[in-house]
Parts: sequence; structure tokens; C-alpha cells
Amino acid sequence: MSDYMSFKVEGLNELMNALKAYPQNLRRKAVGPALKEITRRIRNDARAHAPKDTGELAKHIIDASSKSPSPVIIKRAIFVRKIRKVSRKSYERMRLKGKRVYLAGYSSTGRAKISAFYAHMVEYGTKKMKARPFMRPAAQRAKGYMKEVLESHISVMNAELGVS
Repeated sequence: MSDYMSFKVEGLNELMNALKAYPQNLRRKAVGPALKEITRRIRNDARAHAPKDTGELAKHIIDASSKSPSPVIIKRAIFVRKIRKVSRKSYERMRLKGKRVYLAGYSSTGRAKISAFYAHMVEYGTKKMKARPFMRPAAQRAKGYMKEVLESHISVMNAELGVS
């Protein structure tokens, strides 16, 4: 189940229009690291607010970039990966501590595959459990600092180029 979220950040259109004055490679140089910083902040916020029954859900939240067919488009995503590989020793240690971890099997290299298949149920709730959202609020809180992060990266690029 994939659920995409979109929202509007005031003043971002003007900022992006100002970026059009720069060559494409410089735009990527400014926007790429800014997007990476924003997604890392959202990821860390979601990890901090994820329910901590075992702590495994927070460890499954990652951010990553993906290839784009166009050189103009930069893609970054924050998501909950379904499977996380740990050593057998780590898995046994978790079991001994009484953690409820879900084993999805073993990899060909012998590492235990721990599952967080339940992430969407925690985020949206079920018939028998109320929702405990952690991803959507983290993305909503990002609206507050997105513009500032982009502006700071653009001002660094301007300083490097000697443009005011």
C-alpha cells in the first residue's frame, strides 16, 4: 500500500523560479543536498515519534533517493521498509530480552530478516486499534522548515559563485 502525501509551502514557487536563472547542474547542486537534509529531518522526526513497543518500527524508517528518467527531476523518499536484515546473534539477543520481533526468515547469507509489516496498521489504525500516526505528522511538521533549508542551500551556492 503506497500513500503519497502532498502539501503546499508558501513562497516556494518564487524560490524555484529564482533557481531557473541558474544552469541545470548548479540547480541540482543546490537542491539535491537541500532535499537530502529535508528528508533526513523528516525521517528522524518520524523515528522519534514512532511507537516504541519494541523499537523495531523506528529502525525500519529510512530515506533514500531514486533514479529519475529526467536529469531535471530529483527524487527522494521516506518510507518504512518491510524487511531489515540483522545477524542471527542480534535476533537471538532481541528474543532473549523478550522483544516481540517478527522473523520473516533467513537470507542466503544466514542473516535474520526482521519484518515491520504492521507499519501501515500503526499509522492508520485498524478496526480494533486506534491510529498512532508518526509519518504524516512528521511530513506536516516539515512544512515549517522546508523553505528555510532550501534558501540556506541556495545562499551557500550564491556565496560560492560570488552572486548576491
